[in-house]
Amino acid sequence: PAADAAAQLADQPAAASAAPGAGTTAPTFDTLRIEAGATSVIAGRAEPGAEVAVLLDGAEVARAMADAAGSFVVLLEIPAGAEVRSLGLLSD
Repeated sequence: PAADAAAQLADQPAAASAAPGAGTTAPTFDTLRIEAGATSVIAGRAEPGAEVAVLLDGAEVARAMADAAGSFVVLLEIPAGAEVRSLGLLSD
């Protein structure tokens, strides 16, 4: 149930995209740790100073600002579900 849903989410390929025509490098996942009933950790890289949106099934669920080295980290709760979910990143 909850652990199975977290495992399904963790097994999905991570989608990353940048705004069309922005001419910037799309944000990427470095670390993705999702555990049922616990805070999830999403860390990655983006253009330095870029604002990164975390998308769950296409809906924004969190934002972070990349530091001067381009690193960002987001901590959030991802509710367990019976269906496969998708995570993505989008930079502004």
